[in-house]
Amino acid sequence: MVSSATSMIKIGAGGMIEKSMTYEEYAAQNKSDKVFDNDLLEAQYKFWETNLEKEQRLKKVWIDMNRRRALDGVDAISSEEQDELNDKIIELTRKIRWSMD
Repeated sequence: MVSSATSMIKIGAGGMIEKSMTYEEYAAQNKSDKVFDNDLLEAQYKFWETNLEKEQRLKKVWIDMNRRRALDGVDAISSEEQDELNDKIIELTRKIRWSMD
């Protein structure tokens, strides 16, 4: 499932894999004859990932999801606490809207 390009792996400060290809390498590899397509390369590079990066990202999401699910037992937020939090969010949103209008 995962490609064997493990020699290009760089682990970042958060323990996640960093991009295995610099923007310049990505741009050179995906350069197009059409000028406007090349304008989109930077945006595409931000969301581009290898199979290994995708697998690691999905594993992290799965672990976080299961960790949250496990903590919902004894440490779960009560409905009263959730209501208070929602009220605070609503109040802050109203203040922001009021200041913008």
